Amino acid sequence: MFSVNPEDGALAAVEFESSRGAVPRHFMLSAAGTVLVVGNQNSSNIAVFSVDTRTGELTFRAERDVCGTPFFVQLLGD
Repeated sequence: MFSVNPEDGALAAVEFESSRGAVPRHFMLSAAGTVLVVGNQNSSNIAVFSVDTRTGELTFRAERDVCGTPFFVQLLGD
């Protein structure tokens, strides 16, 4: 997670969150900014997080095994 300097737009690392797998290959944030899904290429799983839209804090919600090598995630209806 990063903070944004309002004066110059510079990013600064604030905190790191595990993707709950190996080699996070792709992620998608919902249009509302409330859900983040991560595809982990080398562990055959995806992880789902809720996002606090005020603070940006992530809360782990679920993990699920999927195909052999997930390299893309897509939120349908988003």
